[in-house]
Amino acid sequence: MAHQRSAIRPGFGMTKICVGCIHNVVDCPSYDVAQGDEFCTLDNTNPGVNIRVSGSDGTIAENKWNGLLEISGPDVFREYYHDAEATTTAFTLDGWFKTGDIGYCDQCF
Repeated sequence: MAHQRSAIRPGFGMTKICVGCIHNVVDCPSYDVAQGDEFCTLDNTNPGVNIRVSGSDGTIAENKWNGLLEISGPDVFREYYHDAEATTTAFTLDGWFKTGDIGYCDQCF
């Protein structure tokens, strides 16, 4: 028995976020192929999860801009155990976690 083409969908998560928090609900990979995208699209977050892309100077992304992926929400860890310096380095001044990953904002909000 064959699986549907969209049986496996891409997603993003990491232990510091506690869940897979960004996923794909569009027709994968047809959408990405039609757009000429080099990487797969992730287009939806779990409830309460917020994502943004910023520049190295902290500027928040506009449409069609590569930058640093940042996440906030109740599922994001709050601090490193007994390591205030690492905690300060891991978060922006306004409380967003810096994932260390590069993101692309196709349609920023």
